[in-house]
Amino acid sequence: MAKTKKTQGGKVKKKRWFPVFTIKEMGERFICELHTSDPQTLEGKTIVANLMNITGNPKNQNVNLKFEIYKINPEKGFAKPVSYNMVPSSIKRMIRRKKDRLDDSFTVVTADKVTVRIKPMVITQSKTKSSIKKNLRVNIKNYLVGLIQKTILIDLFEQIIFHKVQKSLKDGLKKTYPVSIAQIRVLEVVKVKKKAGFVEEKVEEVKVEEKVEEKKEEVKEEKAEEKKEEKKPAKKEEKKEEVKETEKKEEVKETEKEKPVKKKVAKKEEKKPAKKKATKES
Repeated sequence: MAKTKKTQGGKVKKKRWFPVFTIKEMGERFICELHTSDPQTLEGKTIVANLMNITGNPKNQNVNLKFEIYKINPEKGFAKPVSYNMVPSSIKRMIRRKKDRLDDSFTVVTADKVTVRIKPMVITQSKTKSSIKKNLRVNIKNYLVGLIQKTILIDLFEQIIFHKVQKSLKDGLKKTYPVSIAQIRVLEVVKVKKKAGFVEEKVEEVKVEEKVEEKKEEVKEEKAEEKKEEKKPAKKEEKKEEVKETEKKEEVKETEKEKPVKKKVAKKEEKKPAKKKATKES
């Protein structure tokens, strides 16, 4: 029996199972049923479903899709995809020894101006050098950014669900280095909250911080200049003192040289009169 729900007026509303389907672009496939008394309250709610239950293919059981209900009719509701996630246990089974795993994460804007975060994962056939890894990461990002910017969000989800993006990515990377697995781990819509007041406050805070930093830099520059000015006269005084010391040393050396010369002259003078006396006596 269906459960009942009492309202404020005392009336009783019966709950019923309300079916939810994918959007027309995805073929209006059945997702699930929700138990509710008022279907209008379901608008904006999210549903997580396994991809195998939607496509009927058991190979897709390693992927979970998140949907958001955006449209409600009296009989059924419609949901659009919001995120694509691989189950972590399936990723662990893909990794093997003596192989390199490359992960990346970046945001891109689609052709219908929706911001999306994508996280690719690539596993090489063997261990590689860091230079080859760098080239692979650059090629992965360039390929995915170019593809996403040209496609609509719904088409992008369909291409990833049916592994068209993964196959083309793997074929493109073979020119750089042989790749065994190329997968998209995560694809999700990034919601940007736009609040004018909040943004203005942030900008003002940034400006205040910039002014404070500029003042600090000016003070540091002034201090550095003062230190330079203080150091300059000190250096000059040191040089003067060094010059004086060198002059004194030179004077001392000259005096020391003059002393032995004077002694020699005095000895010669003493010897001369002795010779003269000897001649007189002879």
